[in-house]
Amino acid sequence: MPTPSGGRPSVRSMRGMVASAHPLATVAGVRMLMAGGNAFDAAVATAAALGVAEPYMSGLAGLGVACCYVANERRVRALDFVPPVPRRLQPNARCGENASSAAQTAGTPGNLAGWWELLSRYGSKPPAEVLQPAIELARDGYPISPFAVEFYEICIERHAAQAEWLDTFTPEGTVPPAGSVLRQPDLAATLEQVAADGSGALYDGPLGTALARHVQSQGGWIGEDDLREVKPRWTEPLATPFQGVQVHTPPPTSEGIQMLLSLRLAEEHLESHDEPSYLEAMVRAIRVAATARIRHTNAPRGELMELLTDDAIARLRAEAATVRSSRTSDRGEVHPPQHTTALATGDAEGNLVCLTQSLGGKFGSGLVVPGTGIVLNNLLDWGDRDPTSPNHLSGGRPLSLPLAPTIVTRGGEPSLALGTPGSYTICQAQAQVLAGMLAFGRDVQTAIEAPRLHAHDGDLVKIESRARPDVVEALRACGHRVELAESFDQGMGGMQGVARSAAGWLEGGADPRREGYALGA
Repeated sequence: MPTPSGGRPSVRSMRGMVASAHPLATVAGVRMLMAGGNAFDAAVATAAALGVAEPYMSGLAGLGVACCYVANERRVRALDFVPPVPRRLQPNARCGENASSAAQTAGTPGNLAGWWELLSRYGSKPPAEVLQPAIELARDGYPISPFAVEFYEICIERHAAQAEWLDTFTPEGTVPPAGSVLRQPDLAATLEQVAADGSGALYDGPLGTALARHVQSQGGWIGEDDLREVKPRWTEPLATPFQGVQVHTPPPTSEGIQMLLSLRLAEEHLESHDEPSYLEAMVRAIRVAATARIRHTNAPRGELMELLTDDAIARLRAEAATVRSSRTSDRGEVHPPQHTTALATGDAEGNLVCLTQSLGGKFGSGLVVPGTGIVLNNLLDWGDRDPTSPNHLSGGRPLSLPLAPTIVTRGGEPSLALGTPGSYTICQAQAQVLAGMLAFGRDVQTAIEAPRLHAHDGDLVKIESRARPDVVEALRACGHRVELAESFDQGMGGMQGVARSAAGWLEGGADPRREGYALGA
């Protein structure tokens, strides 16, 4: 018999699969599959429920991207629902310096528009049915976990000046203990209004009017015109060969080019299956890939595909052979990596969806639109105030974010949907998990649970303390400054994956670093 690993078991099903960062959100997606819905219905139901069960990670006023395999079109598509920077943004704005300027960090909401586009284009269920699990979760409540309490403890002081946030999440005036039931009746009513009236209730209706007025009353930039102009964009993914498959991820505003470059640069070191050698090569690959990503932020797709040509990869490999330190983030890693969420879904027809959505920071800006339960993001804090930066924060410009939901195809057939939160950890973690699956033959759950490392700015490498001692010593011997992280470190991401076998069955994996669960239909 196979020897138990001590981790979570892999989950397999013929009918459908959902993996997400919260078990109740996963159940919401499975409900859609059990009711005859497809992977797109399940993805939106899960995404909406995550906004209720993980209000500190995402919500309908966040931003996001998705990568999908569309079975009846036999192709991979990417959907970008990161709206441009609000047009009213002032060039000298000091975003995010303190709680009083929180509204100035709020970007135009994109998640709801993205959910609606996925449903209208490829879903099979009416929106009201898809949103019903999230509505019930908000209205009836759910017991909050010790994991969630950590976020409340951090945020109660940060958002102490925001009465709506306090009333919504700390109704007794203190951090609720684990097991307390959180009910969000205002958010339930908002979701019911959206279910009845469509996404226009936010983008061209009373919810949008209330949102824009509240944000501007607090010194923020979002206007009703910004909301009316929100249009999710279908794009052609970036793609590269790796270990006999094709790996696809969205183009900018996503920054997944770093992940693709990391895979290509490290690939030549995989043949020996020597883990210390491979991981040392992966660190160097990550550093060179991150430098290339920073240099080409918001570049056109064609320019990024040029970076993936054999000639360009050969030049970057020569650079990777000697690199020992680098920048890996745009602005000195000022962004904590824990306030985004990812999900993956698959169905019996072969559809796969990977979606990553974010509020930016813990509870985003902390700004709650009165009477709606809508928590606003703080993703403008991810832009750069330097006008020479390719991610310059300016009204009407695109906002580049380190999100990289991924679809893998083998011989043109759907094989894997994989995504994680984690800020500048995202592309690093996904490269490691993909290599674990595609080069070392791990199943999706084992690959997700395997120890991870993170290359920080300079020469620092943090690696989970479960890593083999010979791996740690090999990294140190090669000149990397290595520190041990927690055994399952939240900062290493919260990966969710759904793999599809050649026989058609689906396998789900979820990250124990947070609260992820995978369930089959």
